[in-house]
Formats: sequence, structure tokens, C-alpha cells
Amino acid sequence: MRLKWICLGIFTFLLSAVIVPYIFVDGLSQRSPDVIDLSATRQYVLERVPFRLFPFDDNLAFLRVTDLNEPRKIYRSPLFEIKEIDMEQAFGSGRIGTPFLEFSVEKKSFVIHSTYLREHWLNRFVANAPYSVEPIVESGK
Repeated sequence: MRLKWICLGIFTFLLSAVIVPYIFVDGLSQRSPDVIDLSATRQYVLERVPFRLFPFDDNLAFLRVTDLNEPRKIYRSPLFEIKEIDMEQAFGSGRIGTPFLEFSVEKKSFVIHSTYLREHWLNRFVANAPYSVEPIVESGK
């Protein structure tokens, strides 16, 4: 009888270890954004989504890009400090986003223009598109 309870406990733990991350990642596309912008081509919706894992954690966010031609395709950037993104400066021409964080339409990847990217352990769950770090090019912007 005791072995039965131990096996049931292990099964419950393993099942919850699989279900909880799935619910967490699935909920990222349902979170409410604080800023919404439309690309110049009107094909992509850019949203800055605050990321609060704990009640006191309010300085992280990610950029969510939705392709309106294929609404099921939602691309999420890695986490960044919310003050680093100024959505009022969004632009577009093959790449959409802000001067700090762009989304390459052709490659379906994010380009971060910063010398310092704070890697967060949750990026492996939050970011679902590839990303790279490139220096800021003054002449092109």
C-alpha cells in the first residue's frame, strides 16, 4: 500500500513538471501588452509585453510580433529591461522594431543592438525566435 502512494506521488510530480511549463509558455501569447504598434506595411503587430513572474518584478518585458497574414505565428524576443525599449521610435523596412530591438522579417529573428544583453534564465522559455546581438550602426539610422 505504501509503494502505491509513493508511485502515485512520483507520477503526480512528473505530470505537474510537464504541465506547468506548458501552461506558462502557452500563456505568454495571452499576456496583455502595455504598448501596441503596427508596422509600416501593416502586416505585423508589435507589442511590448511586461513580464512579471513575481509581484515585485516589474522591470522586464519582451517584444511580441504577430504576423497578421498568419496570426498563429507569434514571435517573442528575449527578456530585456523595459526602459530600454522606446516604442515611440518604431520603424520599418525589412526590419521592424525599435533602435534597440529589431525583428528581421526575412529571417524571422530578432536583432539586439546593444553591447550588453542581460541573459535571463527564462529566455529559454520566453524567446521562441532566434536572436543575435549586433553593434549599433550609426549611418543606417
